Amino acid sequence: ASLKTTSATTGMGGALEALGAMMFCFGGHSMLPSQFALMANPLEAPAMLRRVSLFTLGLYASIGSLGYAVYSSGVKDKFVDNFPVESLLTRATRLAMAYNLQSTMPLVIAALSSYAAPSSASASLGGWVKASFLKLLLVVVLVVVTQALADRFDLLVSVGGASLVSMVSLIFPLSLNVKLHWRLMAAAERLWNVLLLAASLLFAADGTRRGLQAKGLL
Repeated sequence: ASLKTTSATTGMGGALEALGAMMFCFGGHSMLPSQFALMANPLEAPAMLRRVSLFTLGLYASIGSLGYAVYSSGVKDKFVDNFPVESLLTRATRLAMAYNLQSTMPLVIAALSSYAAPSSASASLGGWVKASFLKLLLVVVLVVVTQALADRFDLLVSVGGASLVSMVSLIFPLSLNVKLHWRLMAAAERLWNVLLLAASLLFAADGTRRGLQAKGLL
C-alpha cells in the first residue's frame, strides 16, 4: 500500500495518521549526533542548526520511506516487537533500534548534565561539587525511572514515546537555542526555530494523546 492509496481509501486523516505512526516508529530513534552537539554546546547552536536542518529533513524522509514500506506491508499496528521475526529486514531493524536506544542514553545524560557544570569564570570547588552531585542525581533518577517502567515498556512507548523523543531531539535543544541566541538570529532563523519548536510540541502532545487513547486511558 502506498501513501496515495491510503489517502484514497481512508481520507487524508488516515494517511496522516499512518504517516505519523511510521515517523514515530522509525524516525524517532534516528536522532543525529549533531542534535546532541546542540545540547552539549549551545554556543554553536545557531550555526549547527543551519548546517544540519536540511540534512535532518532528508534523513528523516529517507528513513520514513523505508519505515512506511514496512509499516504498510500488513504488520500489526504496534511497535517493532510485533513485526514478523522471520523477516531479515525486521531483524536488521531490531538490531538498529536496540543499538540506537542503548547508545542514545549516555548521550542524553552527557548533554543534560553538561548544563550542571560550572562555567570557567566560577569553577570553584563548591561549584564542582554541586555539578558532580547534580550529574549523579540525574543518573540515579534515570536508572530508577527505567527500572520502574521496565515491565510496562509497551505502555511507556505508546503513551510517552512521542513526547520523550520530541523532548530529547527537538524541544530541549530548540528551546535553549531560542532562549540563548534570540538577539543574534536573523528574522528567518527566528521564524524557523519557532516553527520547529511549535511543530515538535504539537507532535509530542498529539502522540501522547493517541497513546492514551490506544490504552483506554483517555
